[in-house]
Amino acid sequence: MKIKILAVTLLLSLLPTTSFSADGRCSQGNCRSGSGTFIFNDGSKYTGQFKEDMPNGQGTIEIKGGDVYIGEFNDGTRSGRGTMKYANGDTYEGNWHYGEPDGQGALSLADGSSYNGSFSRGAFNGQGVFKFTDGGSYTGEFQNGIMQGQGISVTANGQKYEGEFSGGQPNGQGAQTEANGTVFTGTFKNGQYQGP
Repeated sequence: MKIKILAVTLLLSLLPTTSFSADGRCSQGNCRSGSGTFIFNDGSKYTGQFKEDMPNGQGTIEIKGGDVYIGEFNDGTRSGRGTMKYANGDTYEGNWHYGEPDGQGALSLADGSSYNGSFSRGAFNGQGVFKFTDGGSYTGEFQNGIMQGQGISVTANGQKYEGEFSGGQPNGQGAQTEANGTVFTGTFKNGQYQGP
């Protein structure tokens, strides 16, 4: 009767936000206010629009280590719509604010699991759907990357829980339906049925 605990944290590489003149060189075009290509001292490369020596508008940054972001920038940070392809095979597509996923977005992880829903400060926050690699899923509320609030969890073997979650597992009032059709309705604590 135990439901999987979900704790996914996004580790995001940060785009330098200081003036480009101190961090590298303009290799092509107008890196002050126009379009150009800027090479950072660490080997990362930004190609796109500039305003007042900072990425502003559409652009692409290839970060040393293999991460690539294509999308909107504001004052040198990822802000607006964009897609980040991580070197480890993960991909995030959606809204960004001050360099972090924020708003609606979709995260596909290299292991085959995925999340589609609301983000805040780089973590799952609000309504969303997480699909596990084994075929299970959770649909409901998240807080700081953890299942928290009302939700529905379905395991790969057909077990279903609908109710309150806290700390990533059933806690509070809910109903759990086993694969054989047996239903447990009542109070749950730390993923375990406590009684009606």
